[in-house]
Amino acid sequence: MTRHLLILFFLAIFAANLMGQDPGWEKLTSLPTDFPKPDKTKKSLFYLQRNMNKNTIVYDLNCYADGRINEKDPIDVYWMRYPKDGQPYRREISWTEKQFAYGYSSKKARDGNGFEVELAPYDERKIHLKLNANGEYEAFMNIKGKDCYLTKLYVYANYDNWWPKVIHVDIYGKDPKTGATVHERYLN
Repeated sequence: MTRHLLILFFLAIFAANLMGQDPGWEKLTSLPTDFPKPDKTKKSLFYLQRNMNKNTIVYDLNCYADGRINEKDPIDVYWMRYPKDGQPYRREISWTEKQFAYGYSSKKARDGNGFEVELAPYDERKIHLKLNANGEYEAFMNIKGKDCYLTKLYVYANYDNWWPKVIHVDIYGKDPKTGATVHERYLN
């Protein structure tokens, strides 16, 4: 990932989340075991979490009431907020978050099967929405040289200064043949 894209990504995160962080984040080097997982539905694609807090960005299929995918806007991106006391709730992402941090652009795939997707801050790797054998869309990404189901992204940054410093980004997926978890880490 280019440094420029990472800076834009985390500037938007910082601006959208002017919240204190729990002590000890700077020592965390792997996924937190206490982070919630968004409920899995037929529309679920993948999600993104950050070390700042447990709030999660969810990427689901954007379908019409009759079940057809919205070809102009195929992904529904939103916050799943996890308050310390209370029930999780959905919150729409802001315009700034959509443009610089969590949004995406998409176009029909050249082969006619699905869509090519680029995340706003991460355009070096494409995500492919493809129809599976059951006629359902799934998100695929090349992870460690394999075409895998994309399941989650985890961004670890140091928020001690006004400008967050990205330490690493973890990409997780599943091998479609074996079901094994595939993980790749980008160091900044």
